[in-house]
Amino acid sequence: MAKVTITPDEAKKLATKKFDWDKFDELTPEEVHEAALDDPDAQPLTEEQLKKFKPAVPRGNGVYANEKKNNGSEQRPSKDNSGKGKGDEN
Repeated sequence: MAKVTITPDEAKKLATKKFDWDKFDELTPEEVHEAALDDPDAQPLTEEQLKKFKPAVPRGNGVYANEKKNNGSEQRPSKDNSGKGKGDEN
């Protein structure tokens, strides 16, 4: 696999490029899987890798079991998927 270097301008163009969701929706699951196998940056996880995953289960106090405390304060999960935790303003 060759290393590809792009300029900041090229990166900006790629970041603003629209994704063709209609074309994606036409793909079968097998075609999506095959495309992932062809992309070294999007390899499907192996069964061994999946076994190492730990679930993010909230404890009784709303803190996820695998979250670390940040400067002594606990980060709480968002109630409305806004990305804001309990006590966040705006």
